[in-house]
Amino acid sequence: MAIIMATYDLRKPNYDYSDLYRYLKTFTYCWHIESVWLLDTDVSVGDIRDGMQAHIHEDTDKVFVAEIRRNWASFGFPCASWLKERSW
Repeated sequence: MAIIMATYDLRKPNYDYSDLYRYLKTFTYCWHIESVWLLDTDVSVGDIRDGMQAHIHEDTDKVFVAEIRRNWASFGFPCASWLKERSW
């Protein structure tokens, strides 16, 4: 398993993003910053990007997906304890 950070910038007013949120919730996740999701998964970053892209407005929205390694730091971020519990 890997810890994947999936983040987005959703810019289309009145666009229904509920399918995007449902997609992200299919993973084991921690989500405490509005546009940053941490996913515990074996799915590749490219496949996650593609899954997210299927549920956003392609003309205005942006997605960034990256694997998080052991070297990270946070402040006031409730997902920090969740990250510490993961098996790297």
